[in-house]
Amino acid sequence: MKKTLLLTHEYYPYRGGIAQYCYQIFRRLPADRYVVLTDQRDVARKQPVIVKSLISSFVRPSWLKGIRVVQRIVKKEGIEVIVTPHLLPLGNIALAMRRLHKIPYIVSLHGLDVNLALEKKRHQAVGILTAAQHVIANSQATLSAVRAACGEIPATVITPSYDAEKLIVHEPSRQMLLRRYEGRPVILTVGRLVRRKGQDTVIRAMPQIVRNVPDAQYVIVGNGPDYAYFSQLITELRLRRFVDIVTDVSDTSLGAYYSIASIFAMPTRAIGPDVEGFGIVYLEAAHFKLPIVAGKGGGAEEALGGDKNGILLSGESADEVADAIVNLLHDRELSAYLGSQAQSRLASLPTWDDQAQRFSALLK
Repeated sequence: MKKTLLLTHEYYPYRGGIAQYCYQIFRRLPADRYVVLTDQRDVARKQPVIVKSLISSFVRPSWLKGIRVVQRIVKKEGIEVIVTPHLLPLGNIALAMRRLHKIPYIVSLHGLDVNLALEKKRHQAVGILTAAQHVIANSQATLSAVRAACGEIPATVITPSYDAEKLIVHEPSRQMLLRRYEGRPVILTVGRLVRRKGQDTVIRAMPQIVRNVPDAQYVIVGNGPDYAYFSQLITELRLRRFVDIVTDVSDTSLGAYYSIASIFAMPTRAIGPDVEGFGIVYLEAAHFKLPIVAGKGGGAEEALGGDKNGILLSGESADEVADAIVNLLHDRELSAYLGSQAQSRLASLPTWDDQAQRFSALLK
């Protein structure tokens, strides 16, 4: 494996798909064969992670500052290849290093990143992608967006997996949740608080759900920019008794939330270029044998593996979501079947170890 620089804005313990993907892949590679360079301040600061400012607020283009930082690290660490999961702006730095020092680079894409770049700065994004040694996409949907813009460039799909160790149920947390919700049927969403994840659609569906299942409880685990919007929506619909947003769930406690849930619902939808690239949480829900309600299309549908493993519907329709959830809460046989189907499928999917090996092969 060539000495590799991972150039990223997001890394563990930051919560999010890109951070988790990069961390799960790179922590499985030989520690002396890579360096992580990030401008994320709350990262775990231990070898081989370096924290440096990469973007300037005063110089334009803002990424010029990062070129000088990367040049020093490339020279000091003997870097032979660069990997970045951020097409813009960090892909510009990788392209500059290729032109200045003939160092090849790989771009790892996750959905919103490539769609937004192609919408806002198409010429620049296509230039970075076509000059890359290789492009790694997290789903066929993401790869399709790349192919449509760039044609047949060297590209591979390496989907995410999930970390079963993170999902070990912490029994004190589980008991606390059982006391809090008193055996009520819990509808669970785990994900960043952004509208494309569909938490607002489930919130809008809750009045209809509660009319049919009066003790139903919706629990949203996550944080993000739409927290205030979701909270206001809950208040406007007078759902404070029926909907909780929990923003500070640790990795230790996460498994407990899945373990007390009756249904996992994340009816994603595309909002302009903002799409669900894959959806690791669907795999986590399947691990707990939960029936899953997901949005049609894109990486979310790939993660679920089709409608035989869950319910696929429009993430725009609160009525569809309500009907699906009420049906699952009333039909225990169907819920058990879909949960079993989703869990059984996990055995056929690649693990993080498998995907790290495939990723590593591209670094040789």
